[in-house]
Amino acid sequence: MLINKSTLWAVVVLLVLLSVVLLAGLLGLAVQHKTVMEKNLCMGRDVEQLLQRLKNVTEQRDSLLCKQDCPGGWNKFGCKCYQVSREWGSWNKSRELCVSKGADLVVVDSKEEMDFISKNVFTSWLGSDR
Repeated sequence: MLINKSTLWAVVVLLVLLSVVLLAGLLGLAVQHKTVMEKNLCMGRDVEQLLQRLKNVTEQRDSLLCKQDCPGGWNKFGCKCYQVSREWGSWNKSRELCVSKGADLVVVDSKEEMDFISKNVFTSWLGSDR
């Protein structure tokens, strides 16, 4: 099969044009990818800054909430106030006593709180007002 020169020339021109169009498309995609990646990086930094600001504001809020003083005869640990009752009784009676003082038996939330309780309490029901 014979192909004349003008047909061959047209095929070559068509292939060159197709290559140029594909190259332009690739360059456009590369530029778009770079732009999206830069925006993504920028947004990642913004998220990190916002999370840090949230942490700081949360710490400030907790600090302000913890500035409340405990009633006389109560011990403070963190944001909670504790009172060790010297009265002996059942769990129910001990809880009633706590509730009558606007408190409740303690719910331990952390190892540090457990260490505080262990150092300050022997065998008692422990009340907490917060």
